Amino acid sequence: MMNYAISTSATTAPITGWGTSIPTGTDAKTYYVWYKAVGDETHTDSDPACVTVTISAAPKDPDTPVPPAPTVERADIMLNSSFLVSWKGSNVEATWGTVPTADSYEVWATYCGTETFQNIQTIQGGNKAVISAFEGKPLDKKRCVKVYVIAKSGGVEVGRTLIGHAAGPKNRHTNVKKLKVKKRTYNLKVGKTAKIKVTTKKMKGGKSLLPKKHDPRLRYLSTNTNVATVSGKGKIKAVGAGTCDVWVYAQNGRSQKVTVVVQ
Repeated sequence: MMNYAISTSATTAPITGWGTSIPTGTDAKTYYVWYKAVGDETHTDSDPACVTVTISAAPKDPDTPVPPAPTVERADIMLNSSFLVSWKGSNVEATWGTVPTADSYEVWATYCGTETFQNIQTIQGGNKAVISAFEGKPLDKKRCVKVYVIAKSGGVEVGRTLIGHAAGPKNRHTNVKKLKVKKRTYNLKVGKTAKIKVTTKKMKGGKSLLPKKHDPRLRYLSTNTNVATVSGKGKIKAVGAGTCDVWVYAQNGRSQKVTVVVQ
């Protein structure tokens, strides 16, 4: 799960003040927004990274129109929009969405059940990596592989994907082939809630999906928590007027999104 905090420094991460809500501000000044992925019993926290945001003062002349603020899509949303970890024969293929500001992507992977990830490849100018071995040994098709990707600009992290898990072709479990949402748009009033209903299609019907100890079978992410939040069970809550998307991710990264309009 992503955590965020505001600091007075772009070089030193804050110790306190972390939370799951994206920080907001209206005062005309420079903000240093830090973010990190918080792990669980089987995953370690990521190193914190920082983005700098400056809000300019309004023009003094009241007759001068103020242009609308541009919509900036978060790097993690862009990365996860096309993120998928899948087996192709004896290899594992990882794909992801590109980030305009990124000049390279680090691909980290290991077997599920292993704590330490390996930096497998650094990709420049692409959004796909093929993993054929760990430490010189061919991949074990009976096992499950987990992968995440870090986008960097000038050596500085600008975003990262979720961790994607893919069961090997000889594993007793299978992976999600397709996600389907019952509704694609939710119109809600502030304070109201709704539950996203999702069905999954498996790669092999006779096998079960990976157990939840890998990661929840469905994960959810709101593109703007000032408009709507979403729980780990897919419950949307309307927070403020506006429009945002809520993405639903399977364990292997397969995804669907719904649009939330709050009045």
